[in-house]
Amino acid sequence: PPRPPLLKAVAHERAMMSIRLAISRVVAAFLIFATLSIMVTENTRDIGILTARVATRAGVLYVFVFCGIIISVLGATLGSIAGWLSCLYLNDLDRFLNRTFGLELFPKEIYNLSEIPTELDPAWMAIVFVMAVALALLFSLIPAYRASRFEPVRALRYE
Repeated sequence: PPRPPLLKAVAHERAMMSIRLAISRVVAAFLIFATLSIMVTENTRDIGILTARVATRAGVLYVFVFCGIIISVLGATLGSIAGWLSCLYLNDLDRFLNRTFGLELFPKEIYNLSEIPTELDPAWMAIVFVMAVALALLFSLIPAYRASRFEPVRALRYE
């Protein structure tokens, strides 16, 4: 028989998971922004030398955006693999934790289900992956743009 309170609780948990996922994407994008900003600040002299000698503004922009893309694609790929594996082996993990430590991730007496229900939706995973990479790309554009606007003389003046 359908249990409306249980279905409502599951829908609520799903919504909360989406919010947690969005927050973690923003934090990851901010960390990429912070890392690239530090790289730009620490390498001011090197950027100035490159700009004075051979590099174009577009080339400097490309270098930092490329770094952001590599970091975001690697992070999104590893996160997707970890999420996929945890979804596949969640019930095994629950049984291990119950046997070893007496912990249950999904108390059976509350939910009246024999296993934790999981669903792998490749389309949703692809959307999350693309959104994570796009957000990281957007956040990496800010320090990349700043680096591309350095004037070589100014960049070298304080070194």
